[in-house]
Amino acid sequence: VEAAKRVSGLEFAAIAVSSEEDDMMKVVAALDNDEAQAKELLGRVFDGRQGLVGASIKARHPLPHGSAMTRQQHVFEASIDLALKTVKVFPLIWGDFAVGALVVGSAQERNIALGTFDMVSVIGDHAATAIANAQMYERMEMLATTDGLTAMTNHRTFQERFDELIKASDRYGRQVTLVLCDIDHFKSINDTYGHPVGDIVLKRVAQILKSSSRETDVVARYGGEEFAILMDETDGQGALQIAERVRQNIMAE
Repeated sequence: VEAAKRVSGLEFAAIAVSSEEDDMMKVVAALDNDEAQAKELLGRVFDGRQGLVGASIKARHPLPHGSAMTRQQHVFEASIDLALKTVKVFPLIWGDFAVGALVVGSAQERNIALGTFDMVSVIGDHAATAIANAQMYERMEMLATTDGLTAMTNHRTFQERFDELIKASDRYGRQVTLVLCDIDHFKSINDTYGHPVGDIVLKRVAQILKSSSRETDVVARYGGEEFAILMDETDGQGALQIAERVRQNIMAE
C-alpha cells in the first residue's frame, strides 16, 4: 500500500484479502491522509462479491476501465462508506485464483496517466504472489499441526509443545499441568447412531474444550475420543478449576 500510494500520487491505498472458506474479504492494510478513515477501515470484513471490488474480481480486470477514475458505486459494499470521489480497483490474481484487491483513490477528482496505473498494476501483481505464497504456507502449516476432524492441535504437535514445556519447567522451575480426558461410552454412540454422528460429537466436545480453556492453553486431540489440555504456569488447583468448568460445560451440552 505504501508503494501504490507513492507511485499513484494519491492519498488513499488499501488491500483486501480473500477468505479461502467463503466469499468474504478483509481489509488488511490501509493508508490515507485521513488517518481516522484508514483506521476505521482496517480490519473490516465485507462481501467480496459486492461493490467495485467484487466487479473487478469478477471481470479479472482493473475497474473503472482505462485511465478513468470515478466513484461509480460503493468500493467495497454499501455498509462501508469512503470519502473518495475518485477510485481505481486492481484485482489481485494469482493463477486462476483471486487472492484479493488493491484499491487506490482520492478525495478529490483526479486524472492519472495510464502509465502510472500500469506501474500500480505491477505492484498489485507482486502483492498477489506474496499473499498467495503466505496463504499456501499458512495452509501447509495448519495441515501439519492440526487435527483434520476437530481443528484442534494434533498429537504430534501437542507432544512437541509438551516436551518444550517440560524442559522449561525443569530449567526455570515453572509449573505446568496436563489434563487428560475422554468421552465416556463413546463406542455406544458410534454403535447406536453411526460414525458420522460420532464425528459430530467429537467436534462439538472439541469446541467446548477450546471455549472453556484459556487462550494460552494447548488444547489437543490426543487420539480417538481422548483429548489433552496443556496448561503452562498453572498448578494442580488452578487446573482442577478449569477441568471442572470443562466437565460442567460438556455435561450441560
